[in-house]
Amino acid sequence: MLLAIGNDGQFQRFCAVAGRPQWASDERYASNTLRVRHRGTLVPMIGALTRTRNTADWVALLSDKAVPCGPINDIGTAFADPQVRARGLVVQQQRTGDDGVAESLATVASPLRLQATPPVLRRAPPRLGEHTDEVLVALGLDAPRIASLRAQGVV
Repeated sequence: MLLAIGNDGQFQRFCAVAGRPQWASDERYASNTLRVRHRGTLVPMIGALTRTRNTADWVALLSDKAVPCGPINDIGTAFADPQVRARGLVVQQQRTGDDGVAESLATVASPLRLQATPPVLRRAPPRLGEHTDEVLVALGLDAPRIASLRAQGVV
């Protein structure tokens, strides 16, 4: 979970909701500057406390208290998010797999929405090493030198 307590009011509201109002009145944590100075003690306490509930519970508790927080999603969860789907941020792109068979990849679309010049995805993400030879040739290496680097395990 990402918890972004950036000012004194947010810290006080977090402490109240979390059942630790004494933290907000502790002189070591009275201001953001002091919290940063004493983060060596504060961060482990917050970490231990936040592990007592799951992310969804914390988000539900804090979202209407103006304490910024949210889940850290894996790719599957992020792609399934209703807002991501509504904005069309998942696009399917085609590329040829290592075995020569066409495959479809779910990739991230540009979040920019420009009417006159919309972003265009021209190519799917490359397979590992797919463009190695063309990059090395563009850098001035000839075929024997590339073969030598490959034999040495450099590329």
